[in-house]
Amino acid sequence: MSIDARKMPKSATLRRTPRQNRGKESQTKILDGARKILSQDGFEKFSMRRISAVSGVGLSTIYDYFPSKTSVLHTLLEERLKLRLKIFDRTIAAIPADAKLGEFIESYLGSMRKEGFWSIYDIGLRNAATLEESLKSLLQWYEAETIDRYVQALRSAGSKWSGNDLRTTASYLLSISAQFEPGVIVQEDKNSRKLTSELVQHTFSTILRKVLN
Repeated sequence: MSIDARKMPKSATLRRTPRQNRGKESQTKILDGARKILSQDGFEKFSMRRISAVSGVGLSTIYDYFPSKTSVLHTLLEERLKLRLKIFDRTIAAIPADAKLGEFIESYLGSMRKEGFWSIYDIGLRNAATLEESLKSLLQWYEAETIDRYVQALRSAGSKWSGNDLRTTASYLLSISAQFEPGVIVQEDKNSRKLTSELVQHTFSTILRKVLN
């Protein structure tokens, strides 16, 4: 399914779009600095002044491009969610037609890990999305797109369930898929984290077997 299949919320409004190399370099530094803050400190310490300090770009220059920290976050979140969908589409296209859906899931989650998803950076973006209305709509768009993809994959794999049941299942799969990443499991004990990961994976596999029978 194309990323444009469902209308995506409007992209972040920039005060001006850089056209010369110097301006593009400044915008790159701004976004790199913002990523670094989210990766190291999470959303709590995210501010335009901190972006300026980390990126080395003057505060007034940052405001020349981004009217608020929300517009910076919107740009980063949109970039990240589009990448998630591209990984999903790329993985499903690379899986042979006769492969089991479980193989797709493992390949998909493996690709997500390689891109560093479920890191402090992504947690910071998700926390921001729960607080800002414009970011919430972007996250809701992504979740709806992902659910559509799960439904399509389950149908292609031979599920006879109704559309509503498949969407309910897809919503649940989406909610637990991140738990495959050990870094988001809250237990400090290594054995507890391993057991939790195994239980989540077992749940995921059980759901797939049930919906495909």
